[in-house]
Amino acid sequence: MQVTIGGVVAAVTEDPQGKFVTAVVPTAITTNGPQPVALTLNGQVSNALSFEVLPLISAVAVTTTADWTHQDQTALGYTMLNTYFGNLNYSTFSTLWNLCISNDAASMPAAIFQHGGPPGPPIVPPNSPPAMTNALFAGLCSQPRAHIPGLSVGGAPLLGAGYVGGPPGPYNINNHPGSPYLGTNQPRIWFDLAATQTGNIDTTYSTGPN
Repeated sequence: MQVTIGGVVAAVTEDPQGKFVTAVVPTAITTNGPQPVALTLNGQVSNALSFEVLPLISAVAVTTTADWTHQDQTALGYTMLNTYFGNLNYSTFSTLWNLCISNDAASMPAAIFQHGGPPGPPIVPPNSPPAMTNALFAGLCSQPRAHIPGLSVGGAPLLGAGYVGGPPGPYNINNHPGSPYLGTNQPRIWFDLAATQTGNIDTTYSTGPN
């Protein structure tokens, strides 16, 4: 048996039952699209039929433009166009982050209420739904970060951690006029444009106010 594809003799293999034939030609066929295929069996040449010939791919080389050896952070290099903070109803996570690092357990319930959250006691009864929701928000700040029971003890809680950048205040390690610094020796970064707009997509945060 001989098979020609586009006038080029193909390498032919048959399955053990002789029902299926696989024909592979070298890279001599340079045009795409349907090709004439003719079968020669016992000296008889069949009429050439036109088939769509698929390329046989045995190996693929891929080149990427990523620089895996100069990584500033373990995140994709997105550029932030703006930051939002100040209302727990519209910017929940950024607002809670900044509130956690700039308050302690005593001031946190009032700070939550002042930034769009539900009130806590004594404004509402201690076990009322608003008070319980307020306590839930405050409780998130006091929990170890990334704590997984039985797997990870987690990192230090955010509550009262202190911060760099951001507004002046007793929890700002570099700017607490008229009062002692109340944060920890591991302050976090205040989330705002000063922290995200460093001018370089590869160094967001790494060259921010810290």
